Amino acid sequence: MATSLYDSKYKGSDKVERNTRFNGNYGVTLTGGKEIVTGAKWKNRVLGFNLKTIYRGGFRGTPVDLQASQALPGQGAVYIDSEAFSIQYPDYFRADVRISLKRNRKASTQTLALDIQNVTNRKNIYGKFYDSESGKIKTYYQTSLIPILSYKIEF
Repeated sequence: MATSLYDSKYKGSDKVERNTRFNGNYGVTLTGGKEIVTGAKWKNRVLGFNLKTIYRGGFRGTPVDLQASQALPGQGAVYIDSEAFSIQYPDYFRADVRISLKRNRKASTQTLALDIQNVTNRKNIYGKFYDSESGKIKTYYQTSLIPILSYKIEF
């Protein structure tokens, strides 16, 4: 388990100290796993189960001036720079799972693994943007569940 407490700030050309985008103020990571050496029929094989969880304060964002953005169609979002990174999005949570089968030989090791990132499929907020087609502010999210199948040979 690892824990961090922090305060990430910057001072702009206007000499005002503000939060940075990444000032979540804290982060906690918990990792664990278990390897099981298989029996005689599956000799020289190791079955592995691993879990990693991350919980931290959410990203920060800058408010969008909706009226100014709507007044400039096709120009994208107009942000309120004097309030840079004043909004904090909800806390970030992600759990990753890995199941692997490793075969050890004299000259090499082979590993077949399935990693599932964001196994809970949580919608973590990445930020907000102005959608000029709808004329509304919308939320965009970080990646959802990602399965990764891998095969590795080590000599």
